[in-house]
Amino acid sequence: MVYESGALPQVRLDELWEGPQQVTEVRSARDRMHTSLDAVLATGSDLELDVVLGRIVRSAVSLVDAPYGALGVLGEDGSIKQFLTAGIEEETIARIGHCPRDEGIPGLLIRHPEPLRPAD
Repeated sequence: MVYESGALPQVRLDELWEGPQQVTEVRSARDRMHTSLDAVLATGSDLELDVVLGRIVRSAVSLVDAPYGALGVLGEDGSIKQFLTAGIEEETIARIGHCPRDEGIPGLLIRHPEPLRPAD
């Protein structure tokens, strides 16, 4: 593409800034990129497994703007050996009781690791 002297390729930028919705989308994309980069940098700064997994859960929650998140670590036998959460208060965890087992929805996800979006 050739531009006249002094002319800048403004067309694409102008399209992005046409209205408040586009500005919001650009800012949202920028924020997600920053969160992703922060997650990558934080994950590589301490290689202790519990610390890294905790950072992954917190970064994922932040990245998708979720109220909470969890990560189950499977053992060699396919059962949940470790369960990490983010955004869930200790009191709530205590009321729930034991961490998920290999039954119900967690069991289904272990046997069929595909996205699952229950209605409730």
